[in-house]
Amino acid sequence: MEKSTVMITGASGLLGRALMTRFSSSECWKKVIGTAFSRSGTNLVQVDLTNLDQAKKIILDNKPDVLVHAAAQRFPDKMQKDPELARRLNVDATKVLAESLKDVGGKMLYISTDYVFDGRNPPYKVTY
Repeated sequence: MEKSTVMITGASGLLGRALMTRFSSSECWKKVIGTAFSRSGTNLVQVDLTNLDQAKKIILDNKPDVLVHAAAQRFPDKMQKDPELARRLNVDATKVLAESLKDVGGKMLYISTDYVFDGRNPPYKVTY
């Protein structure tokens, strides 16, 4: 089986760092790429996902087979202070990433938090 490329958004966050460590330590992957908003470094590409052109470009340039989307604005106070920015990251960027992945034939795993989906009113429905 041919090895795949995986990309992890939010790779400088708590969950993202753990995912980067886990994926990078596995020999299952051809390449592991992490994106980060404010940090860059080994296997981390600095990208502002709220800039939707950058969000699309990172996918089209790297053509990941799998995207683990762990970037989000999760702090309620920051979301209330700037709901438009939170929407651009949590909703609009997610949509652009998914559409771009479809264009390159990739798959996405989207990770959310109980701040967004608290588990009290399932089942959640997918809408397009």
